[in-house]
Amino acid sequence: MSLEKIKEYILKDAQEEANKIKEEYENKSHQLLIEEEKKINLFLKENLDKIVREKEENKERMIFNLKSELNTKILQEKNLLLKSLFDLVLQHIANLEEKVYFQFFEETLKKTYSKEFNEIVLNERDKKRIKQNFIDNILKKEKIEGTLKISDQTAEISGGFILRGKKIMLDMSIDNTIFKLKEELEADVAKILFKGF
Repeated sequence: MSLEKIKEYILKDAQEEANKIKEEYENKSHQLLIEEEKKINLFLKENLDKIVREKEENKERMIFNLKSELNTKILQEKNLLLKSLFDLVLQHIANLEEKVYFQFFEETLKKTYSKEFNEIVLNERDKKRIKQNFIDNILKKEKIEGTLKISDQTAEISGGFILRGKKIMLDMSIDNTIFKLKEELEADVAKILFKGF
């Protein structure tokens, strides 16, 4: 074999080996590119889904918080309106014309008085306009036994009265009566006032 042939053979072999290595390299690099592309796509998909999901969760949370705040404000306004309504009722009863107020006062006293009570406490205004003989006449007219004296003390009430005995007290003030009615009727009044809300 001549030197030329050996060179040719070596170059041919080298070329074949180089082609083989090049082909393997191209296959491996192509395979690596495909795998890296898959990893990148998977990473993007996972993170994009996560970002979209987090954005949606944040949006839902914000909507929920806004609805909660709005509902709280609406509830506060409704409660304020209910309070105003019951305050108006209280003022209306306390400021009835004297004849009507005295009838209301008399009816309430007849229904609640018993001989266990010996003192009636009024507010400042009623103490000036309701005299002892008015109280005595109610008891006499109804043939109720017992005595009931107007107290020297006054109460911070809008109207009505507080009955006192040795071991007993009964608050028949307009304030207390409206408070009890408010507890009892608030849900029904709210239904009427806020129908459709």
